[in-house]
Amino acid sequence: MKHTIEIVAANGNRKTIVETPKYDGKDYPRTGIAATDPDTVALKHLDANTVEETLKKAGKVFQTARQVVSKDGKVITTTLIGTNASGQRVRHVLVYDKQ
Repeated sequence: MKHTIEIVAANGNRKTIVETPKYDGKDYPRTGIAATDPDTVALKHLDANTVEETLKKAGKVFQTARQVVSKDGKVITTTLIGTNASGQRVRHVLVYDKQ
């Protein structure tokens, strides 16, 4: 699998992060990152509807995200926990509802 993440900051600066992880729980490098961005990603299936993603910077966990797809396949809930680039603790819950 290949993820391409296009980011446009509020000031108009752009960056493209590319990662090619497998769902085996191992760390895979990310390219196109800034000095403060996580440099590896690891993915693993926890069950048929849940994926865990671990982002690391210099070997230390930066953020973890758990993505759960509802049994009917219409909702994805992502819970992200960790630190931001400034070192502040963050917790985000994102809910995507298929229309």
